[in-house]
Amino acid sequence: MNRAVRASVAALFIACFPAFVSTWDYGLGFSDQSSMVVEDDFNATQSNRARAWFSSPFPAGMRLDLSGFYDFRGTYSTADTGSEIVPLRLDVDRLELAGTFADLLTNSSVLRYSVGRADVSDFSGRVISGPSDGAHAEFALGNSTYRAWGGYRGLLYKEDARSFLDIDDDSNYSDDDEYFAPSRAFIGVGARFAELLGAQDAGAELWAQVDLGSGSTKTNTVYFEPYLEGRLGRLFRWRAWTVAEAGSDGDAFFAMAAGTMLRLSVPELKGFRLTQTMSWASGSDGNFKAFTPLRQGPVGSASPFSFSDILSVGMDASFSPVRHLSAKAGGSALYRSSDNPPSGGGLRDDAVGKFLGLEVSSGASLRVASDATLDFSCGMFAPNTSDMYPEGTKIRWTASLSASLEI
Repeated sequence: MNRAVRASVAALFIACFPAFVSTWDYGLGFSDQSSMVVEDDFNATQSNRARAWFSSPFPAGMRLDLSGFYDFRGTYSTADTGSEIVPLRLDVDRLELAGTFADLLTNSSVLRYSVGRADVSDFSGRVISGPSDGAHAEFALGNSTYRAWGGYRGLLYKEDARSFLDIDDDSNYSDDDEYFAPSRAFIGVGARFAELLGAQDAGAELWAQVDLGSGSTKTNTVYFEPYLEGRLGRLFRWRAWTVAEAGSDGDAFFAMAAGTMLRLSVPELKGFRLTQTMSWASGSDGNFKAFTPLRQGPVGSASPFSFSDILSVGMDASFSPVRHLSAKAGGSALYRSSDNPPSGGGLRDDAVGKFLGLEVSSGASLRVASDATLDFSCGMFAPNTSDMYPEGTKIRWTASLSASLEI
């Protein structure tokens, strides 16, 4: 009898397994990137990554998404720092269980939720971005959407977390024996109202992070981010946002950031786009402190500056001259927000101006096949040597070539 039961179960499993497997989605991805920076010294970086991903439906309308990677990274420099090779890095960049409840309150309401490791971002992407471990819920009701986030960033690789809120974070980042990011928890809530004023949307988000580390400095911060965005006719899109930061590192402090974007899109003209942007982050000046987000990001692609104590005003254009090929070019003027040295350093002692220099960049992307892409970019940052940088300061050149394949 037991043998018959086992045989029946095995037969049922064999019969159902192909149908179950047919709902799986999985694959492999490979990428290769070579980049260089030339200034006073020559610096080159080689990065290779193999990534495996898996996606499968779960009961009760849920879905599991899992991906991990192997990473090789090597750097070479003519500076005293020399070369470095990181031959093996295994990590998980996504482990997310997500689900949906439709028609929860009304026919136009939807609740979406997820738990695990997934990308998190505020509206501007200047407070928090990239992967985080935690939970996310989103409730859509008519033209309004309400969101909530909560998570922990201490299990991320420090290069991914990019946390620089205080000197303890700086020490963690510079310590070669430390793999994980500083121990910090965060929460966030937000609301967005679509077409509140014609074709214009409005919303606001509130974020907070708590320092759970054992270092000598405890830095806790709160960020309030209202925003507007919308369409102006068929061709124009725009957005504007601002962030007010309040925090404590033993003493209370206040900082701010803001940004705008105006884009002209003409799809009939080879997908032409012309985009004007402005982004500003406060520096330590008077009642303000330098803006310190949860995740620090760069300004531009060729300049050495981070988004703190900086003003960037730029314009770029992109179009697709032929099928599967897109090209872009742009430039920006960079200024410091205060009289303090910016994140890139290197100013002369008697620097009195605000204008740091000009950045120019260009790039192209070619889709060789449906699952293969080539990308090239290059840029330069020309420092202002008239009243900011020492005479003879060299132009900073950058270039990057990458290839990716999905199977």
